[in-house]
Amino acid sequence: MKAKEAPSETVSFRLPATLAKRLSDAGESQDLSSGEYARRLVTEALTDTRHEETSRALSELRATVDRVREDLATVAAALLAKDGPVPTDEAKEWVRTRLLI
Repeated sequence: MKAKEAPSETVSFRLPATLAKRLSDAGESQDLSSGEYARRLVTEALTDTRHEETSRALSELRATVDRVREDLATVAAALLAKDGPVPTDEAKEWVRTRLLI
């Protein structure tokens, strides 16, 4: 016995001619009508969670890079100021203008 499918709704939209042609060509390359191909694209876009995972991973990576930059700035300022020829406030300014821009 075949399982019942959820009811569907008709969705329609307009596209600029250049995009409609690309949609038609892409569908034809997969033996699909432009409507079938559009349905596939929309369904995949709305059910694909990889975008959310990638966005979350990118945010975490940005936070990590920010922490590494701050740590590098702290170390650079300390090395420049400690027993070096550069006063502490000049070292901090150098770090701020070159590493924390």
